[in-house]
Amino acid sequence: MKLKYLTRVLISIVIAVAALNVIVMVLIFPGLEEGLKKLDTLEFAPLNLSQLTDGDYDGNFAAGI
Repeated sequence: MKLKYLTRVLISIVIAVAALNVIVMVLIFPGLEEGLKKLDTLEFAPLNLSQLTDGDYDGNFAAGI
């Protein structure tokens, strides 16, 4: 009886992991590829650092995931 239960639990876990892998491959990986393509083609405007005063500057950037 316990062996059947453990087998069912193990099969359920394997199915859940497989389903999660499919979800990751279908939903998340394409978004990552798109974000990497955006980063690859990103261009920054020229910046003359000699015109800036000394100090700390904050900035951020977001490209997809």
